[in-house]
Amino acid sequence: MARQLTDELPGTRFRGIAADFSQVTQMNALLAELPQVDIVINNVGIFEPKAFADIPNED
Repeated sequence: MARQLTDELPGTRFRGIAADFSQVTQMNALLAELPQVDIVINNVGIFEPKAFADIPNED
């Protein structure tokens, strides 16, 4: 997807990184790799509606 976006929008920068949000080590690696994230596509299932900041790591 990142390559397609780069092809369609020359002059912009995109990076795609897959990370398992249920694994704290992978999330820490993601944040270390991309400390200034503009867009995150998060397809993690949640069990109840609540603000992202209110979801504990265990969920």
